[in-house]
Amino acid sequence: MTDPILIELTGLRLPRDFAWRKQFIAAVEAKRLRLGLPGLFVPPRFLGYYFCGRHPVVLAGRWQVTLKAAVPLGSLRRILQQITDHPFNLVAESEETVPEFLLVHDEYDGGCWLWAFEPGRRFVGAHPPGAGPGGCPAEDGDEDDGWGRPGW
Repeated sequence: MTDPILIELTGLRLPRDFAWRKQFIAAVEAKRLRLGLPGLFVPPRFLGYYFCGRHPVVLAGRWQVTLKAAVPLGSLRRILQQITDHPFNLVAESEETVPEFLLVHDEYDGGCWLWAFEPGRRFVGAHPPGAGPGGCPAEDGDEDDGWGRPGW
């Protein structure tokens, strides 16, 4: 077994509120309301970004949201290509495929890494040890379906 590829992008820092600026948080809240889920979405520390064709896709916890192509993340794609001189693919050909890499963003300090897609997806989908999927400590006796919905 080989180690997953993790590449720190020291020349790239994204704003701490990047997910809010790019409408990801609003998109998750809209999806949560359509599904009739209670509570509020609390974004995790680490978010993942990739593209499906021209559309940006954002991963956070167990949420995956495809944003409209009009959301200006295309510039991020061009900046990554310039920094890395094009060898890292962040674009999936279709919704049934995944790209080679995922851009992982640390919301605390703005740091960014390229991570092999599958290990990166697992990383941004994880929650802190001892915490429930929503980031809050699990209560004794609470059963959780993994989407932050006790008892479902």
